[in-house]
Amino acid sequence: HAGRVLSATFSPDGRILATGGADRYVYLYDIARGRMIGEPLTGHNNWVRSLRFNWQGNALYSSASEGRLIRWEIGRRQLLEGHTDRVRAVALSPDGSLLATASYDRQVLLWNAQQGRPIAKFQSPHQNSVLQVAFNTDGSLMATGDAGGLVVLWDVVRQVEKQRWRDAMGDVVIGLAFSPDNTLLTAGHFSGKVSLFDLTADAPRKSTFVAHLEDGWVLSLAFSPDGSLLATGSQSGKIYLWRTDEAKFGRLKAHGVLEGHTYWVTSLLWNADGATLISGGADGSVHFWDVAGQQPSAPPLELEGQVWGVQFYPPQGERILATLTSDGSIHLWDLTTHSLFAPPLRTALETESFAVSKQGDAVYVASFDDRLEKWQLDPRPWQQRSCAMAARTLNQEEWRRFIGAEPYRPICSSPESGR
Repeated sequence: HAGRVLSATFSPDGRILATGGADRYVYLYDIARGRMIGEPLTGHNNWVRSLRFNWQGNALYSSASEGRLIRWEIGRRQLLEGHTDRVRAVALSPDGSLLATASYDRQVLLWNAQQGRPIAKFQSPHQNSVLQVAFNTDGSLMATGDAGGLVVLWDVVRQVEKQRWRDAMGDVVIGLAFSPDNTLLTAGHFSGKVSLFDLTADAPRKSTFVAHLEDGWVLSLAFSPDGSLLATGSQSGKIYLWRTDEAKFGRLKAHGVLEGHTYWVTSLLWNADGATLISGGADGSVHFWDVAGQQPSAPPLELEGQVWGVQFYPPQGERILATLTSDGSIHLWDLTTHSLFAPPLRTALETESFAVSKQGDAVYVASFDDRLEKWQLDPRPWQQRSCAMAARTLNQEEWRRFIGAEPYRPICSSPESGR
């Protein structure tokens, strides 16, 4: 602190010390490591005189002389150490057991997601910063792309390189996506073109087409659940739709353009039936699209900061949307009411990539300052909120939408459940 320390408190488990001072900041310290956690928490404009954790230890309340009371979502965070430079992208395997990371140190690491420890360092052929990583739908393959235009296909089980393709012009790879049937890999480039890799042959074929002639980079790509459509997000803010089921390899048929963002489209997410596409942008908005009508299906969400990621929470559900913004905030939104489902989680990092665990009990966040962190979450408050919204015990379909992959069990107290 740059001044007097006026308040201090320990988390219930004794692992975190929080201090508040005359400098208007709240600091968090990892007791075991003897060092500060993240950046100071800012929001008060006067002396911070009182601090108190809730009994679960996942929230901190601070009050200051100006009369403001702030609740900070703390979570339980773990620093994942293995890279020597900025982590640019993170991806979780479909079963949630593996975390893959791509870094400016030109390395690709595979982690035990539950334990947060590296289990494999691939013999990387990348000579430039690795900017993207993606798993296929069964987790057997992984793709990485770098700033020099190199795309590498990896055998995850054997942890070896399977194939590589280098763009002749060194066109930067900033987006990757596998088709749902795992027969096609796509890469988005700075130039506005998309590379297609046919994975059905022993020697996969490559082809390219210009997706964004005047709209700049292909920042994001996502296939519809049935694989019939590919959505690409552009630097200008436009989203292009391409048919994959009515074209020969290498020449996708244009299907439409969605216009609403005013700046980069950084992330794309389809719902399970392919009727709705959700897009996040660097203009700070999240849009919802009726794909058949090619028009908005709901008013956009407006956030502070650039939106770097959108994912369902948990990934198998569709009722709650998680958004990551550049200031390190993770918001959870109730998609029925389009309102905040819970107070935001403040990571105190400048972030650009995240992944939500299959069970919804953790998020993995990559920051601009070379840190990779795992935030342990307690899903019980979200389960309780889901019960309150349903006003009865959840059936199995509602469980899948609200809770996700966790095994079904009656958690809601209601007259119907007899609990």
